[in-house]
Amino acid sequence: MNGFRTLNEATDLFQSVNGLGGSNNIFVVYKDTTPQGKGAGMGGLVGGMTSAMKSNEDSMKVFGTIYDGLLINQTESGLAIIPLEQPGAKMIYSFAKMEAHPEKFVFIPYTAIGGITVKNFALLNKKTQAIKLNVNGTTIPVCAKVSDKDVPYQEANFAKFMQQYKKK
Repeated sequence: MNGFRTLNEATDLFQSVNGLGGSNNIFVVYKDTTPQGKGAGMGGLVGGMTSAMKSNEDSMKVFGTIYDGLLINQTESGLAIIPLEQPGAKMIYSFAKMEAHPEKFVFIPYTAIGGITVKNFALLNKKTQAIKLNVNGTTIPVCAKVSDKDVPYQEANFAKFMQQYKKK
């Protein structure tokens, strides 16, 4: 099993795919299933990341089919990403039920990222953040919990990411 629930497990996963940098900020996000996220989520993720990672086209096609969440390592040169899949019914996404797929690892250099925005998911909900990654002109919508009981490192690490990209 490819564990990612502790920071050591997540770091080991990224190390196994050469996805660590000089600075590392590891956190998790899940697929945006709202109407505004559904249209671009799967196709946008596959299309945008495939353009960014032409050398990995075959795995990108497969990557799109298993995307329920993403384990992200923000490094000094880009975003290292390992897709997560939640087998079975998906009424609510739970990182405790998700499995990592390091064989589908991708790296998106900052040069392929046109922008990253983070904002409150809903007007009165600051516990969940909506994130939009623009990769080669394609918007990839995902969401993240500010803290998650199943991923103890989420709160500290996602706060660093939010501080850098959240709209003021």
